[in-house]
Amino acid sequence: MARRARWLFPLGLIVAVGALSCRRADPVATRPTLSVQTEGGAVRGVSAPGVRVFRGIPYAAPPVGSLRWRPPRPAGPWEGVRSAEEFGASCPQPAALEPMTEDCLTLNVWTPEEASETSRLPVMVWIHGGGFRSGSGSDAVSHGEHFARDGVVLVTLNYRLGALGFLAHPLLEEDREAWANYGILDMVAALRWVKRNIAAFGGDPSRVTIFGESAGGMAVHFLMVVPQAEGLFHRAIGMSGYGTWPLPRVRSAASDGAPAGAPSAEEVARAIVERASPDGPAPETAERLRQIPAARLAGAVEALHLPVVDGAAVPEEPGILFARGAQHDVPFMTGGDSFDGAVMPWSGIPTDAYLDSWGEHQDRLRTLYADDFAVSDQLGVNRLFGDARYVMAGRYLAEQMARVSSPGYVYYFTFVPAAQRSEWPGAPHGSELAMLFGHVEDAAALEVGRTMRAYWTNFARTGDPNGPGLPEWPVYDGEADEWLVIGEEAEVQTNVVKDKLDFLEALYLERVGAPVS
Repeated sequence: MARRARWLFPLGLIVAVGALSCRRADPVATRPTLSVQTEGGAVRGVSAPGVRVFRGIPYAAPPVGSLRWRPPRPAGPWEGVRSAEEFGASCPQPAALEPMTEDCLTLNVWTPEEASETSRLPVMVWIHGGGFRSGSGSDAVSHGEHFARDGVVLVTLNYRLGALGFLAHPLLEEDREAWANYGILDMVAALRWVKRNIAAFGGDPSRVTIFGESAGGMAVHFLMVVPQAEGLFHRAIGMSGYGTWPLPRVRSAASDGAPAGAPSAEEVARAIVERASPDGPAPETAERLRQIPAARLAGAVEALHLPVVDGAAVPEEPGILFARGAQHDVPFMTGGDSFDGAVMPWSGIPTDAYLDSWGEHQDRLRTLYADDFAVSDQLGVNRLFGDARYVMAGRYLAEQMARVSSPGYVYYFTFVPAAQRSEWPGAPHGSELAMLFGHVEDAAALEVGRTMRAYWTNFARTGDPNGPGLPEWPVYDGEADEWLVIGEEAEVQTNVVKDKLDFLEALYLERVGAPVS
């Protein structure tokens, strides 16, 4: 396959191909476990050597009927012992996953086989990516048996996606408790469930780390500033998140101090509902809006989707709040991949339109990315998109941790297996996940994943990623500009793509109203 064709793969294939022949991650677990008592009732999962798995546990009531587009409600209790042998249904999304239904607010737990209520093991809560419009807590790449065997209780979860999870339609404005960001509040509800229940699985509710990649990394950036999430986690890892990206805003959040050019969240919502109502006029009441089939709403979201600055769940863009020192004061790790821009074709933004969006700065960007643009405009745009959306955000947010008392750490992932190096001009977006979760065949990639997992689990245990046998990863300081670069070996490097990121950061600061330095 030609290298240029590989650059044009959509996100799902980037993960599938770039993740190095990812094998099915869930252990062949068929032996029933002893039951575990949760607040809703007892659950019985399954076990494999060294691991117990509990799947499909409801953490909130089904958001159906009158509960669609409302904050999550508590899950009801059940009688007897509930089977937790099968994953719950995925939330509605464009991909044809089976099963898939609005009754999807479930989570999954992997725990060491010997863990008990007195174990007090560190807990890591994984938030899946997928552009806030696809993905699932049961995605094979993120099954957690390797984390459990490393002494961690791992939780994955579903949250509402696309128009069902993030919609600021004026007909829904009646519910000011949480207008627009229902998917974010689902994550908060899952974290509340973890706080109340994870000790029964051997976890320590006072040592909870949230982590995620892409939209999951962006979700981590959000949760760092969402008021409702305060106290529900104690460390955070945002992988290829985009907390400096422009967000749609509701009218009440579009004040004179808002960043320039912010899209109208209401207009975005109206367009989605119109596409979901092809056979007639758009609904005129909230009740009629809630009658639109979920599949139509899921299919009406085009390309990437975004949460909304609504002044309630999301008071402002994460980057702006980090710069004010308004983030939760917990240790924070973040970073990106050397070819995060592999995802750019999936964004739905034409190459020419993306270049034109930079206006008078286009020539300067072509100069900074001259090597890539010399190959093709597509490669140049892909690389620029990845650095601007993901890598710059990582560096900027890590630097803002100096405004609180907790440390920030920043990494840059560059590893590409030898067999892939003629096809990828850097580490593609999401390609580190199969390595981190231990689901790869390539020996070198497996070792890179072990190193990453050691840093990640050390961080979950203590708030510091460093430990025996690992190169020292320094706290990020803007002046020293030290990153952990994860290639075939992990090593500290300074000034990673500095000239590019400095210029992109200056343009970001200009957008949000700070002077360009």
